[in-house]
Amino acid sequence: MKCRAPKARAFTLVELLVAMFIIAILVAIVVGVSSSVGRQAAIERTRSSMDVICGALDVYYDQAGVYPAEDPATDLKPSDCPWSDRDWQAYQRIIGLYGQLNGVQRARARLEQLAPDVRITVVAGIGWDNMVFADGFGKFMDYEATTIAGKMPLLTSAGADGRFETAEDNVRSDKR
Repeated sequence: MKCRAPKARAFTLVELLVAMFIIAILVAIVVGVSSSVGRQAAIERTRSSMDVICGALDVYYDQAGVYPAEDPATDLKPSDCPWSDRDWQAYQRIIGLYGQLNGVQRARARLEQLAPDVRITVVAGIGWDNMVFADGFGKFMDYEATTIAGKMPLLTSAGADGRFETAEDNVRSDKR
């Protein structure tokens, strides 16, 4: 009687390719879901920060009787600045808002509720680094005052792409 060694069973190339294909599909699904969740978290963080800043604007209004003025972009954009003119104007306006709100003690106390990374220093060039309000994406926000008495000014985040010009992904304090 001959003793035969059991035949070793191995995966075929087709079976291995099918398994790899299934794993690739699962990875793509997980990556897609996680990036969507991260984007949504940044939007919610931005809305939460805007709520706190709007609370500080209300405190400012209660004390001064008006909302902070929109500082015009008086500084000329440096020639080496990579930003668009729209970004430069937004930067100038948010610097002005930050300074005005910090000048009122009760508004400043309200701003202390913000997470530390919402108040960031934008290092944009020598001589014009300033503290501003950042959104959940790490970019500075914009501030637009209104000429209608008692109407809340508008805060805008440039959204995930970091561009104010592409309004479809911007986050606004008026929730539009």
